[in-house]
Amino acid sequence: MTLNLPQICAQLQNFQFADLLIQGLGWSRPSRPKAVTLELKGETYQYQVIAQLAGLMVLEVVAANRQIPQPERRVQIQQAIAALIPHFVLIFVDRQRTQSCWYWMQQAGTKPWLRSFTYVRGQPGDLFLGKIRDLLGDLVAIAPATPQLLEISQQFEQQMDIQPVAQKFFKEFNSKLVELASLIQGIDRETDRAWYASVLLNRLIFVYFLQRQGLIEGDRDYLQSQLALSQQQGTDQFYQGCLQLLFFEGFAKPISDRDPQAQARLGQVPYLDGGLFLRHR
Repeated sequence: MTLNLPQICAQLQNFQFADLLIQGLGWSRPSRPKAVTLELKGETYQYQVIAQLAGLMVLEVVAANRQIPQPERRVQIQQAIAALIPHFVLIFVDRQRTQSCWYWMQQAGTKPWLRSFTYVRGQPGDLFLGKIRDLLGDLVAIAPATPQLLEISQQFEQQMDIQPVAQKFFKEFNSKLVELASLIQGIDRETDRAWYASVLLNRLIFVYFLQRQGLIEGDRDYLQSQLALSQQQGTDQFYQGCLQLLFFEGFAKPISDRDPQAQARLGQVPYLDGGLFLRHR
């Protein structure tokens, strides 16, 4: 099949995850689409298979309280489902279908480990095609006996390779990543500096597209405005005086839990319950 990347981007942006997998990537409709209730430590969740390919299944998970579960609870849900289904991808979504968190396993040598990415309605889908490529590649590694998946993964890789805009973006991203990592102080190991540089750049890109949608203070240049304010207050104030507050006291916390001084400094910042803005180790 020929993959339609613009259609896949649109389906991602519209939270049409079943259509993305079935129409866009050629997966099969689920043989058992009925939602299943999961009780876990006094809380209720429902999960439903939305697409499958041989023994691989993609499940959407929704909590009774309409919010995406906290990271520790997401891991517990993953472990509970793993006792029933060997190979799967979880997509946690809120009831309004404005936020999602994708979870899957990657095989690193003999030890599997969890990978995830967060997608929020309004973000450009084309910048997240690389995440879908990573997902397909990891699934091929854990289920090599699924020839359809290998074919889909190879086609996706080939069509990504001929996307000039994507190529230009990832080339510039990697260049900035190396430059930023070389400037970070206070982290001794080179690999850890590179890792944190990647975390920071991904967060900034995420914030950039939120601001361009007018979702932060209604200011489409929020980061630039905050940078200018930080520069008025002194040298090298932006990271600690703004970005750390924005990440950890803004996006990562409900408004009722935020420090009042941080709230006054940041303005109207939405709460994003997906894990991207939790403190990194």
